[in-house]
Amino acid sequence: MTLRLIAGLIAPLLLVQGTFEGKLRMRSIDLELDEPGLTESWLDVAPATAAAREDADVDIAEMQVKNNVLRLENTEEDDKGFGLVDFGRQTMTVIDPVRKMYFEVPLPAGEQTATPPAGTYTIKPLGKTKTINGMNATGYEVRAKDQIVRAWMTKDFPGLTGVFRAFASKMRGNDDPEDAAVAELMKFGFPVLIITLTDRSVRYDETVSIERATLNADLFKVPTGFTKQSIPGGQ
Repeated sequence: MTLRLIAGLIAPLLLVQGTFEGKLRMRSIDLELDEPGLTESWLDVAPATAAAREDADVDIAEMQVKNNVLRLENTEEDDKGFGLVDFGRQTMTVIDPVRKMYFEVPLPAGEQTATPPAGTYTIKPLGKTKTINGMNATGYEVRAKDQIVRAWMTKDFPGLTGVFRAFASKMRGNDDPEDAAVAELMKFGFPVLIITLTDRSVRYDETVSIERATLNADLFKVPTGFTKQSIPGGQ
């Protein structure tokens, strides 16, 4: 269970207020580009096409949400652990079923979202809508000097939309123009697909599926008989 997955894919679900119960599957695809410059054709490449490339770095996150607790599954074959993010207690619990142990870490403290300097970026609607992974999505773009972010946002899941807005003040940096711009995009809904293009890389953050479902409460608890351990690294 990598920190990149937790911070990059799970952070948008912070501060859940019990307005959504169900399952989500998300995917991030990273590619390093050989030619410098903002090659905008990458903005129209389908995530599945990017993921099929041999040089693609692909991560999958599977999660379930119920009553202010998020369960994050590890998709790696050699590590069947899972994590529980409890927004009421403000803790994340990492659980190792093989060794029957777990440890807890506090969630980051919330911060106020800063107002970026004027002219740092622009946000514009694309004037386009389309269906992505079964969800109705509206397109927007954020442009900065050396970066383009194209976002497809949905309002099909209002319970998640409010959650995603809250993520800006919880995990994103206050001084980074990109972070501020992405935070602004959150007013338009929940992200189905965000494509981040720089002069050397492109990243696709995709919501593959969202399913409302009634989930067993035991999935969101530390199993009986598991031993609590200290945090690795002595934190």
